[in-house]
Amino acid sequence: MMAQAEMPDTPALTTAEIARASAAKTDSVAGLMQLSGIQGVGVTASADSAGEAALLVYVVRGATHDAIPRVVNGVRTAIRASSLFRSGFGTAAGTACAVSPGAQPQSQVKR
Repeated sequence: MMAQAEMPDTPALTTAEIARASAAKTDSVAGLMQLSGIQGVGVTASADSAGEAALLVYVVRGATHDAIPRVVNGVRTAIRASSLFRSGFGTAAGTACAVSPGAQPQSQVKR
């Protein structure tokens, strides 16, 4: 049996802390999304301040982006580079899942 990797003790975010960060996100997301190279904003746990939330700013991996403030509305920011977000990938109907041409159907799981 494989041993589980040890995870550092990270305090959970309180409901109040999540609400504080969510309010900061709501107040600042429109401005952040106007910055070049920004493709999304979310809320996460701060990596450098245990018990505090942070705004997670998604940028396009490899693309240049405007400077992102270290703190927005009193909440730290964290930056994550990822591939370009795509909405409605795969079908004309706009669903997020697609079936490769020639794929064989799988039996459905009953719930």
